[in-house]
Amino acid sequence: YRCSLSGQDLNRVWDDPDQVRHPTIYHTKDLMRELSGRGLVFFCDFHGHSTKRNAFMYGCDSEKAGGSKEELVFPLIMAEHSPAFSFPDCDFQMRRHKLTTGRVVVCKELGIGNSYT
Repeated sequence: YRCSLSGQDLNRVWDDPDQVRHPTIYHTKDLMRELSGRGLVFFCDFHGHSTKRNAFMYGCDSEKAGGSKEELVFPLIMAEHSPAFSFPDCDFQMRRHKLTTGRVVVCKELGIGNSYT
């Protein structure tokens, strides 16, 4: 997994990043808060997966919040235009152990449904 110089998994501190120990996450989240009032509609945290192969995305299931499955559109476009992208490998569930990841925190706290890893 991705880790900071202090050895912490940076994708598991989005719920409460520390300004000193996780400065990249802290300031990114702060900037996104500021931009969310100006129409920020998309977030994607690009990085490799430790065990899965292929190009794919994890998203957030908007139907749990009464949404329209809009979060499926971008991954479907990716699959349509790139033979390297695997839509069947995408996952849109927000499992309990993922609640502190960037995509889930950005979706829930900032209201950006098009939030992906």
